[in-house]
Amino acid sequence: MSASDPLSGSTDPKSAGASPGSLPAPDADALAASGRLDALLAPDRKAQLIKGVIALVLAIVVLSLPFQYADFQLDRFSKVIAYAIAAMGLNLLTGFTGQVSVGHAAFFGVGAYTSAILVNDHGWPLLGSVVVAGLIAMAVGVVVGLPALRIRGLYLALVTLSLAMLFPQVVKRFDWLTGGSEGKPLRTEVDLGGGVIKPRTVRFDPPFGDLTSSQWTYYVFLAIGALFFLVAWNLIRSRMGRAMVAVRDNEIAATSSGINLARVKVSAFGLSAMYAGVGGALYALNEGNIVPDKFGVEDSIYLLVAVVVGGAASLWGPAIGAVAIVFLADLVPEDLQPASRLIQGVLLIALIIAAPGGLTGLIKRGQATVTRRLRSRSASQDTATAPDTRQSPPDSNEPSRTQEETP
Repeated sequence: MSASDPLSGSTDPKSAGASPGSLPAPDADALAASGRLDALLAPDRKAQLIKGVIALVLAIVVLSLPFQYADFQLDRFSKVIAYAIAAMGLNLLTGFTGQVSVGHAAFFGVGAYTSAILVNDHGWPLLGSVVVAGLIAMAVGVVVGLPALRIRGLYLALVTLSLAMLFPQVVKRFDWLTGGSEGKPLRTEVDLGGGVIKPRTVRFDPPFGDLTSSQWTYYVFLAIGALFFLVAWNLIRSRMGRAMVAVRDNEIAATSSGINLARVKVSAFGLSAMYAGVGGALYALNEGNIVPDKFGVEDSIYLLVAVVVGGAASLWGPAIGAVAIVFLADLVPEDLQPASRLIQGVLLIALIIAAPGGLTGLIKRGQATVTRRLRSRSASQDTATAPDTRQSPPDSNEPSRTQEETP
C-alpha cells in the first residue's frame, strides 16, 4: 500500500510528502534534548564570557601602565616581569616536574652577569646579550641537573641551596671581570659634543615616538615575557610536558610507561635555568648595576615563594607571585619598616594558609563558585518555565463512557 492511501484513510508520517533526497522532519524529542543541552551549557558559556571580559580588562590595564605611572614605578613593573620569567622557569622544574630547587638565583645571576659583561665590556646589543645569557644559563643548568639523576627531594634541595650559597663568593673572586663586591655597572659613554663625554646607564631606547626609555623597556620586557609564557604553554601541552608531569606524579610508573627519566630531568633543569638566565639578563638591563649578594639564598627563596604564593603547576601563578614579592613591602606602613621582613613573613604565612593552592587556586575556586551559582540559577529558571505535562484527573461530574458507547 502506498504511503498515503485514500482507501485506507491512513497516512505514514515518515513518508508523506517526502521526495527522494529530502531530509526527514526534525524529531520533537531531539529538539527538546537539544534545548536542554543548551540550557545546561549556558552557565559554562556565561562563565567563559566573564573570564574573557576579565582577561581583556587585564590586558588593557597592563598595556596602559606606562601612561599611568612615572618612570620610577615603571622600572618596578619591569622588575616584576624579570622575576616572573625566572619564577616561570622554576615552576617548570618544581611545579610540573617535581624537582625542588632552592638555588635558582644562581642561574638568575649567571644571566645577569653574562648580559652585563657582554654589553658593558664588549659592546653587544642588548637583545643579543639576553639570548646568550639564556643559553649559558641553560648549559650551567644541565650540569647542575646531573645530580638530580641520583638524588631527589630534600637532598636535591640541599645541593641547589649550596649552589646559591657558593655563587656570590665565586663572583667576588673574579672581581676583574665581575666588579667584585662593588658590583658590575652597565654604562656607556655618550658624546655630548665639545669634547664632553658623559657616562650613561645602558637602557632600551625607543626607536620611534615620544616614549621614554623606561616606557620602551617595559614594553620590550612585556613582549619577551609573553613570548616565554607561550613557549611554556605549548611545552606543557606537548609530549615533553606530559612526561614532566608523569615524572612528578610517580617516577616508577613513568619509567614503566617508557619515559626516559634522565632526559626529562636534565631537560627540565636546562629549560628552567634558561628562563632564569633570561630573567636575570633583563633584571641587569633594568637595574643598571648588579651586585653579587643579590643572587644568593635570599633571592632563591624569593623565587620559590613567588611560585608557591602564585600557585605551583599554574602558568599564571609565577606572574602573580612576582607581583607579590616585589610589591609586598609596600603593604608595610612606614612606621613599621624596621620590622619589614618580619611583617612580610607573617603576611606570606597568612596568605599560604588562606590559599593553600596559591592565588591562582583561590581564583579558580571563585570561578567554580560563580559557575555553580549560574547553573543553579539556570536550573531554577528552567523548572519555573517548564510546562506541566502531567495529565489532569477526569471530572467527576462527567459520565464515563462505557465500552458499548464507544463508536
